[in-house]
Amino acid sequence: MARIFHLSDLHIDKVALPDQHRFFRGLEGHNIEVWRAFRTHFLSRLKETNDDYFIIVTGDLTATGHPDCFELCTELLFNKPTSTLSKEIGLRLPNEKFLIIPGNHDSYGGKVALENTLTAFNGHFHPSAEYPITISLKVGGLEIAVIGFDSTYTNNGYTLPKKLGRGIIYKNQFHIAEGFLRERKCDFSIACLHHNPIFPPNVSRDWNLILEHSNDFMAWLTKTNVDLVLFGHIHDDFYDVLPLKSLLRYLPKKRGLKAFANRLFYKTNVLMEYEPIRIYGKSMRFIDTLAYNYIVSKLKKKQYSTPQDFTTKERFETYLHALPEYKEFMEDLNSFHNRTTALVMAGTTCQHSSERKNSYIEMILDKEKGKSITVLRHKYNAVTGGFDSVTTVLELNRK
Repeated sequence: MARIFHLSDLHIDKVALPDQHRFFRGLEGHNIEVWRAFRTHFLSRLKETNDDYFIIVTGDLTATGHPDCFELCTELLFNKPTSTLSKEIGLRLPNEKFLIIPGNHDSYGGKVALENTLTAFNGHFHPSAEYPITISLKVGGLEIAVIGFDSTYTNNGYTLPKKLGRGIIYKNQFHIAEGFLRERKCDFSIACLHHNPIFPPNVSRDWNLILEHSNDFMAWLTKTNVDLVLFGHIHDDFYDVLPLKSLLRYLPKKRGLKAFANRLFYKTNVLMEYEPIRIYGKSMRFIDTLAYNYIVSKLKKKQYSTPQDFTTKERFETYLHALPEYKEFMEDLNSFHNRTTALVMAGTTCQHSSERKNSYIEMILDKEKGKSITVLRHKYNAVTGGFDSVTTVLELNRK
């Protein structure tokens, strides 16, 4: 078994603070007590791994991409013996235990507007400056292939999509990553990027934040049979298993004027066509949302109950799963190709503004159980001052 820890969107910034807060300069947008609680909990989880762990950070370490911010991040994450901050509140972990990829905020060059550069980021975390980052790991007896994409804009100058937080993966990165996977036999393969390629059902849909041409990324995933996709960007967590190849082939694509508008605004992923279903704040599973909307849109003449007719998510699930059309949908879906991919999105840690943001993800990869991934979502509890854990097992189908 191997343990992978997933962090994202720290948004560290460095501005002046009074001398009495000299240890915390750059953390004023954060809750120091939450960071201390995170540090205690995180290091305790690492102790259980017998050093068989790896940490992936999916971008937005900083708020503005200023070089001083990246230096501060190294003091918080790595073992820096000469740094007082590292000694006081740093994780003090070996550099080689991390894969860190850039987010849109890391590319701002300290200006948040006019320049798009990863010079400072690369200087601290990726000196070769070549993407994607490809790593072959041996963790917990497992061979793991990890690919870290750069989903930030590379063009300089002011661009509206960049300012709004949108991202893109240029196609040359797909070619390099595909060649890397082709040359290696591994127990698990992991693809990492900053921008969200889908909108999970538990978050609002802000099209300014989506990965542009995300259908290209999804197609690459199904072609290369990647097991696990890690991303961040929208400051909430999500984890599920989806039969991506089946969905992309089975679900209908919009046509006509709406299809043109979708392409114009880069809303080209067929998985994004349907609105998420929530019942009293609880979100349906991604696959059930797709199934219900597909059934209703295809069979318009038949009357179906709506989610609003039910008082609980569980009652709606019972109704939906009992529909003959739902069973037919799932059978048809599985007849295409039932290989599945796990998608995991990490929230953010120690943010000052909202408790829901303060979480991180731990994953236990186990090949002996048919390639299962045990996901532990660790979330800060403002009442107890500690982190609560929720465990979910994602079963991958490798056929």
